[in-house]
Amino acid sequence: MNDEMRKALTEYLDECWHEFKELNYLPILGANTHDHKCTKCVFIFSYNFVFNKGRGHRTFTTWEDLGALKNKLVEKGDWRDFFGFARNSWDEANVNNWLMVPARFCELCSQFLEERGKNGKA
Repeated sequence: MNDEMRKALTEYLDECWHEFKELNYLPILGANTHDHKCTKCVFIFSYNFVFNKGRGHRTFTTWEDLGALKNKLVEKGDWRDFFGFARNSWDEANVNNWLMVPARFCELCSQFLEERGKNGKA
């Protein structure tokens, strides 16, 4: 999964896809720190967090990510369409594999959102 797909899923979850501006010194974080502030939501991240933790973005490879996407699909009324898309995209045996592996589920959600956007239902 690439950053464009992760960004689309992050925004679908109504979360911020952080974009950073480096801050050379923040008194609240201590002298001589090189911290980063998101230019969209103004959240401040430490240098280590930004560069060691994937810039604060979800990886869309965990059960937590799968659960968040599943809950948002239900909340937005998209679950039925998503499940239909999944069944049409893969045979029944493979659908179960895609739905039960977090990274695969998240990738399938990304494909669903991309396809829905192409059909004008975004």
